[in-house]
Amino acid sequence: DNGQHILLGAYRATLALMKQVGVDPATALLRLPLQMRYPLANQADGMDFVAPRLPAPWHVAVALLRAKGLAREDKMALARFSTTARWMGWQLHEDCSVADLLQRFDQTDRVTRLMWRPLCIAALNTPPERASAQVFLNVLRDSLGARRAASDMLIPRLDLGALLPDATEAYLARHGGLVRPGVAVTRLLTGSEPGSWRLEDRLGESLGEFSGVVLATGPEAAAQLLEGLHDTHLLQALEHEPITTCYLQYDEQMRLPAPFLALLDAPERQAWGQFVFDRGQLGGDPGLLAVVVSAAGQAIADGHATLT
Repeated sequence: DNGQHILLGAYRATLALMKQVGVDPATALLRLPLQMRYPLANQADGMDFVAPRLPAPWHVAVALLRAKGLAREDKMALARFSTTARWMGWQLHEDCSVADLLQRFDQTDRVTRLMWRPLCIAALNTPPERASAQVFLNVLRDSLGARRAASDMLIPRLDLGALLPDATEAYLARHGGLVRPGVAVTRLLTGSEPGSWRLEDRLGESLGEFSGVVLATGPEAAAQLLEGLHDTHLLQALEHEPITTCYLQYDEQMRLPAPFLALLDAPERQAWGQFVFDRGQLGGDPGLLAVVVSAAGQAIADGHATLT
């Protein structure tokens, strides 16, 4: 996955790992305050919400007061959600869908469409109708419910290879590790020693024995590797949603009013995408825009011509 993404200030472990392998997050990432800014802030399908750099939770409260494109009932609904979730300790007695949670908290259609739906799809890669409300609350707890910097949005200035994996490979090499890219592992077998594992490539040749193995693969590949070693029916039942990044090259004078903007995602009229990024403002080519389509299964099924 080397598309366009947003990180959060709450990702402490990720940021610490970047520093450990020699990547400086301050230069590799553009740090912006929490925001949901649409191209047409005051129109029917837009708003402008930017949190000031104030201590939590005042940054959200002031952002609500200053927000453009939201009526009083919309702002009250947002405040009610945040206050009630904090009072509940961001915990549900029984899980439900995000859509059900928003209805239970009396969120207006406008707030749901412009704030909660794109945030849910971006954070969980799942539409609110199918997404877990408790998992969504966990994300909000660690960002909105934590210190102000935790809700900051971090936009990569580098491609994701340079952002972490390339530096990690160099770090491992400096510390005696060996990285072998492009080697397909097709079989996972028990090793000669108790607790050890033996790997084989597609030709059936041994890749060596190891004291531990991490299967950082999709569920289908993991199920194939674990066949005969573990019960894999739960893995085989897992489903996933793809994420698509569409790159649109305009002339070099094209520039968005901000490094990234929210978009009104409307699958019913095949208007795909939740966010658009101006790569020219992020160290990339001028005029190059990246549109992120999370939960992109239907968009992909419609075909590239329709998506374009």
